[in-house]
Amino acid sequence: MLQVQDLSVSYGHASALRNVSLEINEGEIVAVIGPNGAGKTTLLKAITGLLKPKEGSVIYKDMVISKKPAHKILEYGISHVPQGRQVFGDQSVEDNLILGAFSIKKEKQKIQELMGREYERFPRLKERRKQLAGTLSGGEQQMLAISRALMSDPDFILLDEPSMGLSPIFVKQIFDTLLELKKLGKTIVVVEQLAMAALAISDRAYVLQTGEVKLHGVSKDLLRDNSLVKTYLGSA
Repeated sequence: MLQVQDLSVSYGHASALRNVSLEINEGEIVAVIGPNGAGKTTLLKAITGLLKPKEGSVIYKDMVISKKPAHKILEYGISHVPQGRQVFGDQSVEDNLILGAFSIKKEKQKIQELMGREYERFPRLKERRKQLAGTLSGGEQQMLAISRALMSDPDFILLDEPSMGLSPIFVKQIFDTLLELKKLGKTIVVVEQLAMAALAISDRAYVLQTGEVKLHGVSKDLLRDNSLVKTYLGSA
């Protein structure tokens, strides 16, 4: 469904990704794990058009998208849940969801249907639909960030550190939601600091370190690799 081929990204003279290649098959969850500064967030931003690669390409459904603007990539069915949630704090929950549907803004009935679906997925958002997003708890904001991304009705979803700063109860709810989305046919890439938890819910995984893919394979096999955490993730 998506291929990243020999992707290199730099910030000025500093190299963030070097010749990264990976592939994502339709309907699977793929985890991207690694230590801080490995290039995980940069990879997601390059896929979704927020950063332009120095070299290499991103191919989605046989179409090269690496030179496309972010709003066009969204229209192709790729949605991004950024690190730190980045909800619009001075807007209501409902307004955040409507903003998430920008790419289908003319389809009023579909927007209402999608909003209803998200309220069913996260009833707490329905309870707080008129509340300012900035006043929500961290877990509630993460729910909103995910629902906002789903309001464009994407086929392919990228999530950057969805568990960051959340209590164990909310972490479990978010990971359960990812498994539910997979059952609905969504394809998911998740960058996650809780490496073992990400491996537990994913089909395959890539380990990044210093901007390069150091290891990849079936997640259940990587879970059995006792050297993985020590070698690539430090004490995480």
